[in-house]
Amino acid sequence: MKGYKPVTYLMAGMLGILLLMFVVKVGPRLLAASRPTPVTQTSPTMTPTKTAPTTTPILVSARITPTTPSSPANVAASQGTTTEIPLCAFSAQKTPTQTTSSLLNTYTFSEPQVVLTSTTAIRLLRWLPDNRRLLVSRAIEGKFGDYIETFDLETGEFTRYSEWWDGEGIPLWLPVEQAVVFVSSGPPDYVRKLYLAHGPGSPVEELATGLATPLLSLGPDSQHIIFSSSLQGVSSLHLQQALTSEPLVTNLPGQVRSEWPYLDTWRADGSMVAMYKRGVFYLVDPEAGTACEMDLGSAEGQKIWATEAKWSSNGQYVAALVTIGEAPFRSVTLMIIDTLNGIWNVSLVLCQASIEG
Repeated sequence: MKGYKPVTYLMAGMLGILLLMFVVKVGPRLLAASRPTPVTQTSPTMTPTKTAPTTTPILVSARITPTTPSSPANVAASQGTTTEIPLCAFSAQKTPTQTTSSLLNTYTFSEPQVVLTSTTAIRLLRWLPDNRRLLVSRAIEGKFGDYIETFDLETGEFTRYSEWWDGEGIPLWLPVEQAVVFVSSGPPDYVRKLYLAHGPGSPVEELATGLATPLLSLGPDSQHIIFSSSLQGVSSLHLQQALTSEPLVTNLPGQVRSEWPYLDTWRADGSMVAMYKRGVFYLVDPEAGTACEMDLGSAEGQKIWATEAKWSSNGQYVAALVTIGEAPFRSVTLMIIDTLNGIWNVSLVLCQASIEG
């Protein structure tokens, strides 16, 4: 029996080696196969129904590339309108200009100081470009309306430009003219009018009448003013030329007496302005008076439209808050629009609410 012990030990060792090899090679596969497949939870988003070929993304992964239809009639037929504005067409991708990094981390904040007190209501309208004065309005004591004034933070002095009957909208400061443009609808006719005020010693000038809304927009050159007229729609006025207004784009649909007025945002170089309202989004060349439409897609069988939009400082992107349907909105989503390449995508759902009928 002693002669069998070496053979027994040898066989046991070989079996141990084979078992170890089996565990090393096959064991991980069996373990992986036994694990459950993870399920990815996706939050509901407003995803446009249009699709595009997969390309290298600029800002986000998914893209929508608009195509120009064969004729304006096709656009009108597909949208149920009579507009002749074509869809925007885009060429090859362009490289955006470089922007400087933020200097916020280099700021040093001092203790707050009281610089102005008043016995009547004060409204801060905007900073002036010299970073020393504020454009403000102060309620007129014992009388309806406000004064439009500038307040000098260093001297504490007010400079009065005009009375402001109803306080609608936000006045614009014109740095070249050192003047204020504002909308008011005071007596006797209570019709919205566009006024220009140069300050003490100068009369207030009436530039236009019959404005549909108090909303005003000033181009980056501080010379072009965009407003909405009840008679001729979205209009443009150039301060250095004859002070007469003319339609910005003659064929913008629904711009006269519309329930939804156009909003706008200017490109930094002034070469383009985005005009938008419920159901439509246009890129407008203010000098040529031409426009093209950007179809933002659809969700749940409804058109996606922008409620607010802002242009990036490099002139390439527009950040827009978009939604579908009517208020109260079920969701508001941030959409990034590449206006050079015609690429955009829903990138972030900002808020979503459940609305029960």
